Amino acid sequence: MARENEVRMDTRFDRGADMALGWADTMDDIMGRRRRSEPFELFRQTELGIGTRANPDGSMTLSAQSAGWATMAGERLLNARYAGQYPDPTLAETRQVRYTVARFGRVYGDMVLPRDRDLSAALKVLDRGLRDNIDLPRMIRESHLELEFAQINNLGDRHPLYQAATRTLTGTLGERMKMEPEELDYLLRRAEPAERFEVLADTLIERDPQQRRLPDGSARTLPPDHLAALKARLVQELDTSFARCEDHAFMGRNTRTVGNQLGAEAVTNLVRHLDEARDNIDSEQRGYAQVSSLVAAVQSELTAGETDYWNGQLHEATLPSEMLGYAGPDRALTFDREKVIDVLATADLTAPPTPEVHAAVDAVASQAAHLCNPSTPGSAAADPVAQAFEDQLRRDFVERQRGHLLAAVGYPDPPRDASSEHSQTATAQVTAALTKKAGQQLRLQPHQVAAELLTTPPDERFAKAAALSLGNQGKVVDRGQWDSATTALAGNIRTTFATAQEADRTGQAKLHAWSRATAGRALSQKLTRAIDKTRRPIDRVSSSADQALRAATTGQALAGSTRAKGVAASTGPAHLPEAGRSERDVSGRG
Repeated sequence: MARENEVRMDTRFDRGADMALGWADTMDDIMGRRRRSEPFELFRQTELGIGTRANPDGSMTLSAQSAGWATMAGERLLNARYAGQYPDPTLAETRQVRYTVARFGRVYGDMVLPRDRDLSAALKVLDRGLRDNIDLPRMIRESHLELEFAQINNLGDRHPLYQAATRTLTGTLGERMKMEPEELDYLLRRAEPAERFEVLADTLIERDPQQRRLPDGSARTLPPDHLAALKARLVQELDTSFARCEDHAFMGRNTRTVGNQLGAEAVTNLVRHLDEARDNIDSEQRGYAQVSSLVAAVQSELTAGETDYWNGQLHEATLPSEMLGYAGPDRALTFDREKVIDVLATADLTAPPTPEVHAAVDAVASQAAHLCNPSTPGSAAADPVAQAFEDQLRRDFVERQRGHLLAAVGYPDPPRDASSEHSQTATAQVTAALTKKAGQQLRLQPHQVAAELLTTPPDERFAKAAALSLGNQGKVVDRGQWDSATTALAGNIRTTFATAQEADRTGQAKLHAWSRATAGRALSQKLTRAIDKTRRPIDRVSSSADQALRAATTGQALAGSTRAKGVAASTGPAHLPEAGRSERDVSGRG
């Protein structure tokens, strides 16, 4: 095709065309343009001073200077027969080659992604950063230019402030969201220029790991009005941050250091908004704020806020008279409209909490505690004994936390101690005896043991209770003996709870006719004796093994295990290297 002041570049004779076509192939891959609709044609200007441009027919015309530098680079790389055939390039020549590659990338990018001339100042900064950050190092690497131009990767950017701010923002956020390098840049380049802040905000809300922390990896389903408000805050933060880049450039602070600093500040502010939105869900849905505060208080106590177990959905329903609410298999919460949602939404915080408020708070806290284990709530009904154990653990937790829970709803100076009609049941007394005994072994408070049990999957809870009660962390024991003792004690604990449950339900246990208090005391004492009896042989083996090990290690005693946040980090003891040897081999006794 004939063009005024232009000639066609032919790859059969022009090394500049070879280089430029290689750059075009790399740009196609970077921009996601896997296959061109028409063969790509290259032209070069014959007059100086006319810039590189893209043509309406999909071809591209290089300036005379760019064509010349591309040809020079191609000849040095593709024509050289031996090392030293060409003199080493000067720094000025290296800079010109780098500029030629960068200019080609910018014009080619404009051809694939046309510019929007009506952008705001902040969006123009992002647009320039994205276009000038088109993977220039990759174009250089895939053209092997660094082999001939050794310093080409050490030269500066065209818009260092804009490029550094954009690179810091997209690189840091992309890494946070587990995206591949350049993936976020590619996503933003492909978006409409005027909508890039909205696209980035949507991506953060959807993919940020702090917003996606349900145990099965699924996203929390937060209220639409909350998400809309969060998106507006993120967009405003992006607009403010990139407008500041424009201000600094206007004041002459156009350096990469300033750009890195502004990009890092933008990331910090965006993450702060995300964290605040995660911890303080804002919705107009009736009762949502109160339920959210209660769930956050429970999860903070039981899981140290490390994981969100509520998916964010709050449903209202009319439930049977004895049911105030439940946690679903999808980790949504459902509560009775009149007895829970309305009561919490209309509570008079200037007066003492009413019995109805107490019941509503207890219902939400109990179901929030039910969510705080790795298994799926409601997926399978626990057997009666295991269910009684869990119910009692939740009742104990709610009673102990009642003052804290009322404060979360907004009551000033709520009472800190509360009595309960359940406190004298046999099941309650057995639970108290179990957590107290395990706490003594582990040097923990009973409520810390209860929290660890409450956050254990129901089908593992009795085994966990047995392991905590044996309390041999950091000691040397025979693994086979330990496993056997744990299994036996777990069965004993289960049987004791079954008996306590029967006593609470009927007032009897086997042939005994007891009051609840009498049954609770008797069963608690029986369980404590069983724990002590199970521990004795393990302690004998552990003591002998410890003495032998100290002697073998020049008198150095084994260090006790560490504990995280006051809760047992592991329920398993250390075991002898000679695991599986007989008890006589370990202790010297039969």
